Amino acid sequence: MLKKKTILETAVCYWSPGADCYVVESPLLPAVIAAEETAEAAFNLYESMLENAWQSILKDKVHGFKRGKPPKNGAELNALVQPDTKQMIDHLRDKLGISQGEFIDLVTFHYAKKCEPTPASTALTTNTTIGELFAALKPKQAASLRSKGK
Repeated sequence: MLKKKTILETAVCYWSPGADCYVVESPLLPAVIAAEETAEAAFNLYESMLENAWQSILKDKVHGFKRGKPPKNGAELNALVQPDTKQMIDHLRDKLGISQGEFIDLVTFHYAKKCEPTPASTALTTNTTIGELFAALKPKQAASLRSKGK
């Protein structure tokens, strides 16, 4: 079962230029999102909102959400990585108690929010095109990826 502690540990705080505030959310429970003027206030609000939501989750009173790991409605992904990378991924997954898919979602979410925020969006969606992803990158990065054939 997904734990409240894991959701807090995977929460990402980022500046949202569109909302002009700090936002905190976790890809493991996207229904809970907090926004405030400071990062600290946003995280404090997120903790409070999660606590309130968690009580309802434990009582199975959240429409469309059942306790346990939520089902993934995604695509299969297979990748070859360096042995050290695999060990690191396994260690972090075990520490957080999440699946490989949830780990990839977390890393992708964190990168998108912290390093390359997507314009006018709070999350990458399955409808995002490769062109939109390139448009979200800085021009030099996009050109570099195109020249490498990625």
